Amino acid sequence: MKKQAMAAALAALAVIGSTSGARAAGSDAGWYGGIRLGRSVANVGSGDIDNAFSGQGLTTSSSFDRRDWTGSLFGGYRFNRNFALEGGLTRLGSFGYSSTATAPAAGAINGHYAAGGAELDAVGLLPLAERWTLYGKAGLIYADTRLDASASGVSASDMHHWSTEPLLGIGASYDLTRNVAAQVEWDRYSGLGDSSTGSGGINQYTVGLVYRFQ
Repeated sequence: MKKQAMAAALAALAVIGSTSGARAAGSDAGWYGGIRLGRSVANVGSGDIDNAFSGQGLTTSSSFDRRDWTGSLFGGYRFNRNFALEGGLTRLGSFGYSSTATAPAAGAINGHYAAGGAELDAVGLLPLAERWTLYGKAGLIYADTRLDASASGVSASDMHHWSTEPLLGIGASYDLTRNVAAQVEWDRYSGLGDSSTGSGGINQYTVGLVYRFQ
């Protein structure tokens, strides 16, 4: 179901770009690249960490830090004033946890729940007043979700899970110069991880700079 919803969102953004923006294709088309930095909040809790360790035969009680810094390097091609395709590498965060094991033996486990990967997005743009643009994006991330574990008194293993998952985002940009723009953006990455690592979504809040090669 989520893959069907994502396909519909991508198709809708493509229609926006191919129709309403065709008249300005010559003046707005071009390559661009940039960087985003900010904070991420994991929709994963201590119970998800405990469930992951239960799959290794451990009974644990965990605390979990749901916030970390996030960043991405990205580039894309703007076909016209209303549509672009964008790809990039994203670090979604490395969230620390601490677990106390009570079975099969007493012990302690410390480590990080981390996620990141490569993404591809369709971007719909809505130019507003001079220099301002609102945009929305829909895409997919090929993500590596990891549960790293350092244990004493018990045996715990690092776990990895690769998967392709959907993402949605909204943002606004302001043209500082003809070639440079500042951005603020919110993104939602869904369905990361599995039962072996802990699963959930991550919200990303960033500011960024974009350079247009025009």
